Order: sequence, then C-alpha cells, then structure tokens
Amino acid sequence: MLTTQREGRTEIIYYVIPLIATVSMAVVSDFRDWRIPNRLIAVGMIQGFLMSAVVRGPCDGLLSSVAGCVIPVVILFVLFHKKALGAGDIKLLATAGTFVGTDVIRVIVYSFLAGGVISLFFL
Repeated sequence: MLTTQREGRTEIIYYVIPLIATVSMAVVSDFRDWRIPNRLIAVGMIQGFLMSAVVRGPCDGLLSSVAGCVIPVVILFVLFHKKALGAGDIKLLATAGTFVGTDVIRVIVYSFLAGGVISLFFL
C-alpha cells in the first residue's frame, strides 16, 4: 500500500489509485492497438485535476497539476518531432503529471527505463 508521512502520521495515498487504473488501461490499449484513446486521456486528466485539487487544495493543487501537465509536453516535444516518441505517450505522461505535479520528471525517467526494459523483450 502506498503511504506518505505527513505531520508525524502515516497516510495511505488513495489518489494514486485512479492514476494506476488510467495508466494500466492505457498500457493494455497501447499493446493491443498501438494507440492510446483520447477519451481515456481526457478522463484521466479530469481525475488528476480533481484529485490534486482535493488533496493539495484548490489553488496549490491546480497550479501543481497544470505544471505537471505542461512539463512533459515541453520536455518531450523534441522526441515527438524526431518521431522517437508518440503523441499518445506524451499525452499519457501529461496525464500522469496532473496527478503527481512537478514530480513528473521522475515519472518520465522511470517510464523511459521501463520502456528500455520492455524494448529488450521485443528484440
């Protein structure tokens, strides 16, 4: 179970469950059809904005979500332009950014590492 330490007490992180569900559905869809549906991205982003607003507060949560959504698009645009990364992948990372905020850079690094491991299986 995912937990966090806040003010001396341990809290279970419930807001990560929708993120895991969204990413899982996107992975299944990507492996099956080689595309990630925009409807799934939209629902995931709405959930991310709402969960961040509830957990972090309306102002801080939404600001953090917007930053987490924009960072992957800005950083990964070059890879998309060089056709090294698909638009669905960038949109999924932007969706993850709405949940985790500016910590999305760590998510990008971990997803690239996981993608490298998965690509070894395809070789």
